[in-house]
Amino acid sequence: MSRPVRILVLEDDPSLRAILEEVLKSHGFEVVASSRGEEAIQHARGSRFDLIVADIRMEGMNGLDTIEKAKELQPGIGSIVVSGFASEEETLRAVKLNVAGYLKKPFKIDALLELVNKHLNKRGRERAREDEVSALKKSLLWSLRRQGHLAEKLSPGKVEPAAHLAAQLARHLGYSGNLPMQLQHGTMMTAVARIEGYEPPDYLLQSLEAYPLLYSFLVGENLPETARFALAVSEKMGSDGALPSLDCIEGEWDPRLTEAYARLIASPEESSQEKLSSSGLLSLARTLEHAGDWAGARQAYQEVGSAESISAEGVQARLGLARVAVAQGATKELESAVQEVLEKAKAMGPVSHAVTELQAAQVLRRAHHPAALKLLKRAISSLETVNLDFLQARAKLAALAEESGASDSLAQVLAVLSEPRHRLELLEHLEQVLYDLLHCLSKVSTEEGYEFLQSLIYDYPGELLPSLAAGRMEAEQRSLVLEVAEKTGRPLPRVLMAYFSQDPLPELRQRAIRLGAEEGSERASVLRIYALGTLEVSLGGKGLDSKELKTQKTRFLLARLFGNNPRALPVERVMDEFWPDSTEGARNNLNTSVSLIRRFLKDPRSEVDPVLRIGETISINPDLPIWHDVDELDRAAGAAQKAIQADNIAAAIPHLRRVVQLYRGPYLESCYMDWALERRTRLEVRVVTALRLLCEHLSQQRRHAEALEYALRLLSIHPDDVEARDLVMQSFIAMEQHNKA
Repeated sequence: MSRPVRILVLEDDPSLRAILEEVLKSHGFEVVASSRGEEAIQHARGSRFDLIVADIRMEGMNGLDTIEKAKELQPGIGSIVVSGFASEEETLRAVKLNVAGYLKKPFKIDALLELVNKHLNKRGRERAREDEVSALKKSLLWSLRRQGHLAEKLSPGKVEPAAHLAAQLARHLGYSGNLPMQLQHGTMMTAVARIEGYEPPDYLLQSLEAYPLLYSFLVGENLPETARFALAVSEKMGSDGALPSLDCIEGEWDPRLTEAYARLIASPEESSQEKLSSSGLLSLARTLEHAGDWAGARQAYQEVGSAESISAEGVQARLGLARVAVAQGATKELESAVQEVLEKAKAMGPVSHAVTELQAAQVLRRAHHPAALKLLKRAISSLETVNLDFLQARAKLAALAEESGASDSLAQVLAVLSEPRHRLELLEHLEQVLYDLLHCLSKVSTEEGYEFLQSLIYDYPGELLPSLAAGRMEAEQRSLVLEVAEKTGRPLPRVLMAYFSQDPLPELRQRAIRLGAEEGSERASVLRIYALGTLEVSLGGKGLDSKELKTQKTRFLLARLFGNNPRALPVERVMDEFWPDSTEGARNNLNTSVSLIRRFLKDPRSEVDPVLRIGETISINPDLPIWHDVDELDRAAGAAQKAIQADNIAAAIPHLRRVVQLYRGPYLESCYMDWALERRTRLEVRVVTALRLLCEHLSQQRRHAEALEYALRLLSIHPDDVEARDLVMQSFIAMEQHNKA
């Protein structure tokens, strides 16, 4: 999905300008040509360019002034100057501007193309080096963590607790950027070096120039006081990991440090919760919510949402608080949470705001709040603006369910929802779509609606059950399910037969009995696997508690199997990846883990075995209906690439948006096995590429608020990426928010 190279041409001679534009376009470059410097700057404000080719002397703003201003707007832009004559002063200024090449008129076109390609090749090598350095940094940190984990086994309670405490203290002291991370890893490696007979390998010392603070740790120079204090505390920690009182720590320390430590001791729950990432804590909150532990869910959501910074996790946490308020009948809390989440989402950008409007409206609907329909209509308009057609159709269906709705409107909505390209997205939203469709059809009968409902009921009966079991369906909607089955003449799916045989209305029970139940094994409910960020699994719309898998390795094995689906994995490879030390012990561990996974994924209403062991291979059963966020992201990225190769960027945009929408965080973020790191890197590249292409396209369309949102998202993934910072700055400037740029 690489984007085409874009070149800005500045030439006041119409004939030469036309020739330059035609030649560069014929060689596959995207070209924007200007006759005036002021006009070229306007183009640079609104769109990203890789290179500017500029004449020096012209009326108004000259070429060098234009290049200087363009570099202010886009620091990464390259430049080539052309001129009939250049003074010594102009030549020196061109050197200061780091111009990539100079052509004297008249010049040969081949000479221009040679300069252009030379610059682009050089910039390509620089970017490749930047990517390599970024990858090496990640590998280095992974190596440090692995060294720390190994050392912790040799000296329990002396390595990781000290490192964790150093990071906590750094945050309490207001350290920013990657300093808390450097303190954490540096403290860890200092503790490792103190273990007799265990020293970190020499190559680590040779790889740390990018992290000066870390380097000072490993060579023993100027050990920061925060690290020395954390190490001193770790020496006094008990076997239970409890923090000792300040009186037990010998020596004189910076008062700010001791005050920060005192706050940690006073808030032990804060100390333990910080070990979870925001996404991990959010996952815990969702699990507690699914289990009906409203107090626990509220506490976890509040912890995630307490951060002052605006983030996707914070928005989702506030939506979670709104759902908890609905469950507890707390109307005022619900209204406050919805208002707050909409404000936070608006600050993130128009795309996040549009999606959050729909999510918040659905929460209000659960409480039968009168503001739900108004917010749904706002969401429909917002989603149309940012071209999220599937979610817009979802919002329209929900609005029709709230109103009487016209049959032609319903037919149009269902036409969008049933498009093949939306199949996996529909699977993700199946329960709510079924619920809304039943409410629509109870008011307006349409042939398209009945056909769509029939396919969903018979293909995914388990997804209808949560709404039925929760009492959300009134008698009219329950009767409609039976009516659809009666029109087909087919027996009911067994899971629905089991429900309707217990329906409180005798008439509905009798109709269900007359229909009978399908023979054979019951269809399994849809399994949803979220592996981007913290691993989450749900079955038939109900979240599963991953604690049932007992160990972290078993959770990772589950993700490994789904990541390889539908292909089988050789047992030997799995044992080598997860338990490389002992063949016999590895086989026992594998058998135990597979048994736990099988029990965890088993749908009690279905006889389908979720895990297959055929010979010396292992796989997820291909007969299971599965929605996997990684598969969906790969599908969307592939569709975008196909559209781009066909030179149809407009068709690629919805797929690129879907890629970004699915990315909740690094793939299996707490796993550092080679197969996970490889997939994590591959997926991150796809997301970063999608973000860059979206920024580029939206900037060209003058949709700078959306471009800014995606640029900030890109920066959150690659904080040190110069190009990402350029995109953010360019978006702020285009929006005339110069103080933020």
